[in-house]
Amino acid sequence: MNWFLQCTECGRQFPLEPGRYLCDECSTKQEQDRPLRGILECRWEEEPRLAGNPPRWEAYLPVRADSFPPMPVGNTPLWEVPRLRELAGLPRLYIKDDTCEPSGSFKDRASFLVAAFARQWGIREIALASTGNAASSMAAVGAASSINIRVFLPKKAPIAKRIQVLQYGAALSEVEGTYDLAFEQSLAYSRETGVLSRNTAYNPLTIEGKKTVSFEIAAQLAKQGRTADHIFVPVGDGVILAGLYKGFEDLLRLGFLTRIPTIWACQAEGSSAISRSFFRLRKPGLQQRSDGDPHERAQGPQTSHGQGKYPEKDSGGATHSSGATHGGGAAYGKVQDKPFYKTPAEVFAQDIFSQPEASDTIADSISVDVPRNGYHALGKLYAYGGWPVTITDREILLAQRELASHSGLFAEPSSSTAWAAVRKVLQEQENRSAPLAGAPVIHREDTVVILITGTGLKDTSAAQKALELPQ
Repeated sequence: MNWFLQCTECGRQFPLEPGRYLCDECSTKQEQDRPLRGILECRWEEEPRLAGNPPRWEAYLPVRADSFPPMPVGNTPLWEVPRLRELAGLPRLYIKDDTCEPSGSFKDRASFLVAAFARQWGIREIALASTGNAASSMAAVGAASSINIRVFLPKKAPIAKRIQVLQYGAALSEVEGTYDLAFEQSLAYSRETGVLSRNTAYNPLTIEGKKTVSFEIAAQLAKQGRTADHIFVPVGDGVILAGLYKGFEDLLRLGFLTRIPTIWACQAEGSSAISRSFFRLRKPGLQQRSDGDPHERAQGPQTSHGQGKYPEKDSGGATHSSGATHGGGAAYGKVQDKPFYKTPAEVFAQDIFSQPEASDTIADSISVDVPRNGYHALGKLYAYGGWPVTITDREILLAQRELASHSGLFAEPSSSTAWAAVRKVLQEQENRSAPLAGAPVIHREDTVVILITGTGLKDTSAAQKALELPQ
């Protein structure tokens, strides 16, 4: 397959080669303390073709298979969870468990692809900033791939993640300050030395690597004759969110799926820039889209009307509605008569991403002041009818314990936001006396997937406090 990079703002195309990270033109619009402009996505030129049914992601990545690192990344289990199903009243609830990745984190998917690209091009060093998981992940994959790794990590990162980085043999540069400062220091190091940057969103391969989970979810559910209706995912920078959407876009293009599931962006209340921006975007005059789209969802999200936790569907499968509005179809542009995803222009309005607020949450893996993939992720969430949910630290800790005690899976706080969000959405749906315009609805018979992105053993301090164990 012939791969290239394409700007999600203007559609310009670039070769997929070392040193290419952002669009030359659109990145000049970058403002201080705002998400990245000129985000690129990986594309292939050929007509869609299915490699296997269901298709395997290994056939749809922009590197040769002989460059893949020699370690088992991806192909993680999709759990059936009877006790959680009973708690939620959702008989088709599943957990997609990425705690069993080699480093214990979903981030191995992106690190795997970045390392494969480095191996293919003979690159010997990779640098990155991280809150912890991407650092330990890249260090692990680098150790297996004989690639030197330089990590820029805030000093406040959990000790378990710092231990992982050092045990895997990476060079650790601790930063006095936030992840955002570490991000800038990492970029400066990459520019000065010329080494490959794995910084999330900045390197388009970090988005492409994370699409693999969409292929797996679709394939695993297809074996049961099902497709996902809702997916709950932890969100910080927005790269996992964008990667999920990218995978489902590819599966639409391949003809394996006919619609994109509703994706719920689960954020900690103390680090919720994408959620805040989403609701600014939905102000009167901004909330409707009208542009057509050859890959548009088969159905937009429906709205709840105080009918209890599970609103009834009519004979055609639609929720009874009084005409409330919802987000429109995805924005697509065309280059040489070929459609490509284009970030909706209104996402870049001056007041959508305001001045950053200092993050304050126990969920360190999704704790960011400036979400680097903010515009891109927000655009997809808005265009495809997704919805954000914010969760308090107390709700996160309660969900972490409930998830562990009812499934046997110990997730870190950031991952536990996904289960907390399921509980919160269902509770609000049950109690709501008036419709929340545009909000999706979960039906009892829907297939719901919770994405668990990191093991709780990476950060035991939060659970230790919640359990009131001595320090």
